Amino acid sequence: MTVAKQIVEDGAKDHLDVKLLEVLNNYLVDMITNSYAPLVEELFNQMLPEQALLEESDCFHFFKLQTFMLQVCRIKAQMEHRREEAQAEEEARKSAVAKG
Repeated sequence: MTVAKQIVEDGAKDHLDVKLLEVLNNYLVDMITNSYAPLVEELFNQMLPEQALLEESDCFHFFKLQTFMLQVCRIKAQMEHRREEAQAEEEARKSAVAKG
């Protein structure tokens, strides 16, 4: 199940909402894959005690970003797990049909 489908099940029913949520899901997965790790590494380096470039609110926003992206990672992992379970069930069903 994609992030979009999970949100749709929670109440977003409009077709445009579904398409928007699918685009958002694809963007977030791409962001995790291609740019999130370097971004977090640079932000973390900026947060070192000897760095005086950050304000107190910058640390807050860094950890809010971390929280959000961890939720995205969790949903992505759930989607992959469900996809693997569905594939295993499909293979088991095909095997049972072939035997029977």
